[in-house]
Amino acid sequence: PPENNDTHTHTHTTILNLRKKTLLRQQSLTKIYIDRERVMREVLEECSSSCGFVAAFISCLCFGSFCVPMKSEAARKLDVDPLVFQTYKTFMCFISSFVVLLLGVEKLTFTPWGIVSGLFWVPGGVAHVCGVRTAGLAISQGTSSSIIVLVAFSWGILVFE
Repeated sequence: PPENNDTHTHTHTTILNLRKKTLLRQQSLTKIYIDRERVMREVLEECSSSCGFVAAFISCLCFGSFCVPMKSEAARKLDVDPLVFQTYKTFMCFISSFVVLLLGVEKLTFTPWGIVSGLFWVPGGVAHVCGVRTAGLAISQGTSSSIIVLVAFSWGILVFE
């Protein structure tokens, strides 16, 4: 019957239009991502050593403060397991990494060294949480930060030259 043919033609046309719109959206999003990536690369290339000092200052502020919630009254009352705190830290690291991807600073790449890094980071984080809970924030942060610098320096000199 002619009605079915019209319906079929209309449906086919609708599907084609949806495919075209989807393709245009994908192309538009790709262009936005590429433009954002180009802009971020230009910003980073123009950045002088002062950008590095600002980043280092922010890093110090964040790394010096991330243990503070562990010493809060609520956390002490709940007696949260150190592995739970490490899970929170790992989750936020995972989520915040996507900010770097969305800004176009880096492209998503996989390396097995990321897994090796995680194998060091997670037990180190759990041990750090235990240190904060038992030795206190000031002693644990001061001691671990100093030793972290020595260990990283040793890796740099002995392994990576």
